Amino acid sequence: MKHLKISLSIVRFSCFLLFLTTALIGCKKEPNYPAFTVQSRCANGIQDPDEYGVDCGGPCLNSCENTRYLEGEIFRRMSLDIRYNYILTGPLVIRDGGSLELPSGTQLRVRAGVGAYIAVTQGGSLFAWGTQDQPITISSIAPNPQAGDWGGVIICGLAPLEDNSTKRSPLGDYFYGGNLPNDTSGYLRYLKIEHAGAEQEEADQFNALSLYGVGRYTQIDHVWVDGAAHHGIGIDGGTVPLEHVVVSQSGENGMDIRSNWQGQGEAWHLRDNESVGLRINDVETTTSYTSSFTINTLALIDNVSKGVELNLEQTQASFSAIYIKGSPMGMSFNPQELPESGLQLDAVFLTGNAVLSNSPSFNAQHQNTAQPPFANPSGTPAWLSAWNSF
Repeated sequence: MKHLKISLSIVRFSCFLLFLTTALIGCKKEPNYPAFTVQSRCANGIQDPDEYGVDCGGPCLNSCENTRYLEGEIFRRMSLDIRYNYILTGPLVIRDGGSLELPSGTQLRVRAGVGAYIAVTQGGSLFAWGTQDQPITISSIAPNPQAGDWGGVIICGLAPLEDNSTKRSPLGDYFYGGNLPNDTSGYLRYLKIEHAGAEQEEADQFNALSLYGVGRYTQIDHVWVDGAAHHGIGIDGGTVPLEHVVVSQSGENGMDIRSNWQGQGEAWHLRDNESVGLRINDVETTTSYTSSFTINTLALIDNVSKGVELNLEQTQASFSAIYIKGSPMGMSFNPQELPESGLQLDAVFLTGNAVLSNSPSFNAQHQNTAQPPFANPSGTPAWLSAWNSF
């Protein structure tokens, strides 16, 4: 009986302790912690500039299952799939018989500072099937993209140079030139190239787009080159036509043409380039081969050095509907006196340039031009509407 009383006392005491503990806990005041709402940049549902995919890669630890990496060589047909994010991580070379297809809407990003570029060798093809509603962009993936983050696009064809010779490209060392004026290297349409123009160890610099001996059946239209560290577009020989081209904010010349190009240009808009808007350097040759090209509807706006620089020898050149505005010198000629034949200039209008040209005969002919040769020559081309225009 005595032991039973002791047990009951222990039980009652335990119950009392349990009741007291529960009461104390219930009466304890919760700390007033501040409320935080954190939006992680690795879970924000967008691809930030330093990520390789949406919320993955770069500083984010998430796996990029929807990302593909490009470099190496292509010997057959390869078509990208817009369901994936593509990162160019090194040189990508399209060899003879190979082709690379970029469907409309492709956003090809390039890793900066790794020597990346795209080269189309003789017999290879690059197809950029952009549209005005779904254009294609090739640009740096760096957090703060800069001119020269990557090389650019090199296309080497089989069309003639000044003497049907074959040369090697200064960057990449690829053969170009031949005797096939109707050669084709693909199709570039509604394509923007930006942040290109990297410098190599030998101090050569890429153009954003280099066309070496490219043939007439290569189609290039509605192409925008922006923010290149060197020349925007370089043309070395060949017969390739270019229509509806914009080159803006290049570190040197907007377009640089040499070695007897025999093509046609239509609706070029070259502006805010750090040197010359359009430079044509046609070499003198001992052969009977002479350059012959036509450029129609050419706008050159606020280029830092000159609007147009023409170094011509045996050229048969025709320019029509030219508008040049806002350069220290509108046009530069070498030789200064215009040839009696071979160079045709029609509907030329210069305004807001410190000097019309270095040619007295040209100045005498064009100092009183009454009106621009085409409507709204300084305006942004309408086809840039799918991108953020300058």
